Amino acid sequence: MRPSLLRRHPLPILLALFGLLLLARLLAEVIPSSSSRRPPAGEGDGAGSAEILPSAPVPAGSRGTWRVRFIAGAPGIRIGGGLVVQIPPYWGWTEPQTESPRAPGFVTASASRPGARLALSASRLSYVLVTVLGEGLEPGDTVVVVYGDTGDGERIEAAAQADLYAERAQEFVVKVDGDGDGVFAEIARSPALEITPRDPTRLVLYGKATARPGEPFRVTVAFLDPFDNRATGARGVATIESDDPRAIVPGPIAFAPEDSGARAVEVTLFAEGARTLRAREAQTGLRAESPPVFVTRDDAERRLLWGDLHGHSGLSDGTGDPRDYFRYARDVTNLDVVSLTDHDHHGLRPLSPASWDLLVREANAAYAPGGLVTLLGYEWTNWTSGHRNVYFAGERGVLLSVADTLTDTPTELWAALDRLETPAMTIAHHPAGGPVATDWSIPPSPERERLVEIASVHGSSEAPGCPMEVRSARPGSFVSDALGRGYRLGVLASGDGHTGHPGKPYGTSLGGLAGIYATARTREAVWEALVAHRTYGTTGARILLEFSADGVPMGGVVPLRAPGARVLFRARCVATSAVETIELVRDGAVLARRAGTGAADSLLHEDVGPKRPGSWTYARVTQVDGEMAWSSPIWFVTPEEAAAGSRPPAP
Repeated sequence: MRPSLLRRHPLPILLALFGLLLLARLLAEVIPSSSSRRPPAGEGDGAGSAEILPSAPVPAGSRGTWRVRFIAGAPGIRIGGGLVVQIPPYWGWTEPQTESPRAPGFVTASASRPGARLALSASRLSYVLVTVLGEGLEPGDTVVVVYGDTGDGERIEAAAQADLYAERAQEFVVKVDGDGDGVFAEIARSPALEITPRDPTRLVLYGKATARPGEPFRVTVAFLDPFDNRATGARGVATIESDDPRAIVPGPIAFAPEDSGARAVEVTLFAEGARTLRAREAQTGLRAESPPVFVTRDDAERRLLWGDLHGHSGLSDGTGDPRDYFRYARDVTNLDVVSLTDHDHHGLRPLSPASWDLLVREANAAYAPGGLVTLLGYEWTNWTSGHRNVYFAGERGVLLSVADTLTDTPTELWAALDRLETPAMTIAHHPAGGPVATDWSIPPSPERERLVEIASVHGSSEAPGCPMEVRSARPGSFVSDALGRGYRLGVLASGDGHTGHPGKPYGTSLGGLAGIYATARTREAVWEALVAHRTYGTTGARILLEFSADGVPMGGVVPLRAPGARVLFRARCVATSAVETIELVRDGAVLARRAGTGAADSLLHEDVGPKRPGSWTYARVTQVDGEMAWSSPIWFVTPEEAAAGSRPPAP
């Protein structure tokens, strides 16, 4: 990890991200669930009710003691039965433990029935198991599980820490085994807590990737708390200024309660080239600087859009509500394209039909042609061949789960997508490794799989030994391996965020963002750009990147010519810090490299070397702070294939 890549953050990420992703998988296997693969519930399973005390909203990251009070339902709980209280495993709750009364997260339990004895254990999977011994529980009897038991304040260090990220309803899932057969079922309604943001500690400012001289564009100004939550209670007055002396900026921006800590305004720039905006809040002195906005007259046909097409909410193994996920993308990070891709069968529960309907409904409600483009999607979570995100072009989509034996392999999934009326595509995620690598021996469908995710919170999957290489990398599973097999895949990157903050990297260098060259901010235009590979990926920084070969843009094809014919490659970037190198990579090897000369840089290379059908070349930018960007490749093809179009033959 390069220290220079660490963002200013009062608290590094407290949880091991990768371990928790694996944890969620294990939870699905160890914790009894409602899955159809489980034995049917027996007498008393799932009976009863529960509440959590205190029930007041909890500031993110605060410490405290919470009591889960369970009331037995009919017919009670037999000897050997019991209950499970699932402490939220995402994203910051202290792991429960029963060994040390003076260590964080200490848990105790007691029953109202004098003859009942309780055996208590806590798992590294963040759940508490209470087994009833001695005498069974009758309807109306209570069990109280104390999480973060401080012994009436005598052991303050035993308190528990709450989630770091805002959450409308953080559930403490309660399951009951009434007849003692080891099969648990969830009660009708598990108790939940609201997690609220902290006071603001930072100001952020986001414009658009490009703007035309004299035309207003949207800018967002937002207050964030120490954990990047939108500081909904923030008040103040902010001002915006630009390095363009002719810029038209709004007057003082007052934040009212209904703004919930974020405002959108319009700014107009006139001076062409890379421009920066700055914001300042008068009372607190908080300041912010935007990523570069490139002012140009050349983006009328192809405008650069920023997208984060991979993220999770509380519907699977993330945190937060789908509504807040889309609002964060719109109001805070000012994204152009966003997708919420919760897991189909991963986390505390499988994605249910009701949850899928909620995700679809909120994605469609957030879609604003000309503004925020939302794509319907989910993550197909295959632990053998690899995870793939599934996307739909329109306002409808079908959840084809890996838990269904008819769609539990990639080829079955693609065949099922072929039968749908709505266009759909898949994108392989963290292909090179942890938590699971992509099996490229299964040829991806040329129609259904057009892109691959080169970077995310898991790291980079570009090539063996690459900077920020994904953990547990598996030889043969890198993006370079897929391209080497002849798969014509464009590249992009996205966050795979689990904190409800699309477009905002975690507090470390690990992240991802997609650059998409589309003709408009609509679903139709974005879909066309994805299919055409007019995309690139970054590690999270908003690096502007162009790449072409003889005028053919990234993702396109160039017909092979006679030996010795020249091909002019052109790569241009506007970086967020000084450029260290710009490189051209052909067929996995560096074709050309030059040292950077500043934040705005370019590379021109005339190539006369031999090229074979299917040869590919892409541009790679590395900044001095370690942030990177990769273009989609440009492929060299036979004149016949070039004349027939860009679609590749089946490998």
